[in-house]
Amino acid sequence: MNTERVKNILIVLFSLVALMLAAFVFVDEGRYNLSDAQEAAIVSLLAHNDVFLDERMDILRNFRPMRPLDLQIYNYSISDMAARFFGDSAPQIEIEGANMYFFSDDREMMYSYLHNWVIFEIPGGISNEAFLESSGGAAAAERLAKEYIEELLGMPPGMEHTSTSLSRQRQNQYVISFFSDYRGHRLHNDHIRVTVADTGITYILYSRVQNNGFFGESRGIFSADEALLALLNHLRHIQIEEGPVIITEMRLAYYIAGDEGAREGVPAYVFTAMHEPSELMFNFVFNAFTNEYVWHEIIR
Repeated sequence: MNTERVKNILIVLFSLVALMLAAFVFVDEGRYNLSDAQEAAIVSLLAHNDVFLDERMDILRNFRPMRPLDLQIYNYSISDMAARFFGDSAPQIEIEGANMYFFSDDREMMYSYLHNWVIFEIPGGISNEAFLESSGGAAAAERLAKEYIEELLGMPPGMEHTSTSLSRQRQNQYVISFFSDYRGHRLHNDHIRVTVADTGITYILYSRVQNNGFFGESRGIFSADEALLALLNHLRHIQIEEGPVIITEMRLAYYIAGDEGAREGVPAYVFTAMHEPSELMFNFVFNAFTNEYVWHEIIR
């Protein structure tokens, strides 16, 4: 047997197999990646409708199939939350629809049955001497937010500070966000958001979930340009004043879809956008499996 000839044949065969695998990978990657032409087309369409992308923001290019997550909302004690927030003073309580309101002379707290989110509103603001003596700014706002959350609720393990944004420049108002991630994906229902103005902390949003891992099969998700088109269509139908809208952030996150008791965390495109004339900030959530609008909020 000519061993040299056999060796050469094997080398050729292995080379062909390697080329075929590389071609499959290339085709597969291209299938789930946004092209330059697709990105340019959606950016142009948005701009034609007075919707612009922040220059620091990148459009998500990859839209490979994803699996659902089993996310369970925490059943925390609202009475314990109220006791922590109001201290020794007994708040008045009112129930309106899916919301329960606690309030005293200078503080308000709202608990939502539907999403199990707790919102603390403090009209007078919570500050401290160090913050009042500082010149303000993002760093001072972050310190105040972290210190108060640690004191009021304790910072959950694995939850990290992800961003600080100046939401309303005229009022020197900062929004400090803390989120949990799982395998590189943000858990949108697992977060704490703190708003700090000149008077100190004026607003806290608190939401927790327990993550039980992936389940089921991978499913296809819509591409980023299709999600942006869905956002554009939604903006046309909601009550918003005239003027440009700036999309400042776009991310794929897991969000609990459905009514109270639902546990399926679905991939969702979350857009943070600012209405430029009013400086109002919004979060818009779209189910990445269906490209359907889920929910939006004004970031306060």
